[in-house]
Amino acid sequence: MTAPSLWRRIRNTLSNPRRKRAGTVDVTPDKLLLRLNNREAELRWADIDRIDAGMRDYLGFDGFYVVLFARTQKLELDELDDGFRQLEVALFERWPQIRARWNALLGSLPHQPQHETLWQRDAA
Repeated sequence: MTAPSLWRRIRNTLSNPRRKRAGTVDVTPDKLLLRLNNREAELRWADIDRIDAGMRDYLGFDGFYVVLFARTQKLELDELDDGFRQLEVALFERWPQIRARWNALLGSLPHQPQHETLWQRDAA
């Protein structure tokens, strides 16, 4: 592990402490609802324009996350958020083409941060 990697992992750990992030994801047929730190954000499936995902390295583990974009909204959901697996199933039902890249990110080399766009609505 190189020094820049160690500093990045320390920064990620301090900027995203688990005790301050108690997220809950609720999935319904037409939308998802994220509750995070006494705030709620709602996103309709039909409004999603782009899906990104990645791995973030912390001091003690590597964490998977997904970012959903819709018009003026951006939601970042962490794999440790309650309900994340239900979100995963819902995403694969609606966008089955993202599964291969999703799984490749999950199987990527440890301690190597990654971020990529898995799906984007055609501009045309």
